[in-house]
Amino acid sequence: MSLISFFRRSPNALFYVIGLATFGFFVIMLVWGDDGLAHLVDLQRQKNQIAVQNAKLALESVELLNQIQVLASPQALEQAARTELGLVRSSETVYVIEAK
Repeated sequence: MSLISFFRRSPNALFYVIGLATFGFFVIMLVWGDDGLAHLVDLQRQKNQIAVQNAKLALESVELLNQIQVLASPQALEQAARTELGLVRSSETVYVIEAK
């Protein structure tokens, strides 16, 4: 049975074929189109990566704020001046002992 004789025997068959092809096209576009499910899955993956990165940065920010508070104390400033810059108070005497 040829395709032409099939359509002559069943006049509504052409509408069914066109409807099925249209439905198939829409399903393909829904899954693989520019804004389809594949794109949605990729966006969700990117969102999750950014959320993880954001959480890491928030934790780092809190740690840096804590470090700023600690270093802003007078004791920490004095310790940094002594160890890193080698400064001493004017009332102190420095003894340098050289190793042999």
